[in-house]
Amino acid sequence: MQSSPVSTGLLYTASCRSPSTPSGPGHASFATNPDRYCPVPSGGEPDCAAIIAAIEACTNTHVEAVVGKPSTYMIEAALHLADWPAADCLIDR
Repeated sequence: MQSSPVSTGLLYTASCRSPSTPSGPGHASFATNPDRYCPVPSGGEPDCAAIIAAIEACTNTHVEAVVGKPSTYMIEAALHLADWPAADCLIDR
C-alpha cells in the first residue's frame, strides 16, 4: 500500500486528532505549503492554507515557517544536497 501526499478530504474527526494546544516550551508549528486552493477538474478545493488557518485558530498559535514550496528553506536544502552553488542555478517559480 502506497500513501498519497495529497489529502482528498478533511473530516472533523480527523482534525480532532491534531494537537489542540502547544506541547510545551519551545513548541513550533511548520507547514509544507501556503496554497489556498488545489485546482481540480471541477474548479478548486481548499488546500493547506485552510487547514493551517483552522489549526492556528484552534490552538491560538501561528505557523513559524512554511518549509516546502516555494520556501527558501527547500531551495537551500536542495542546493546543499546537490552541492551546487546558488550562483550557478536558475530557479523558476
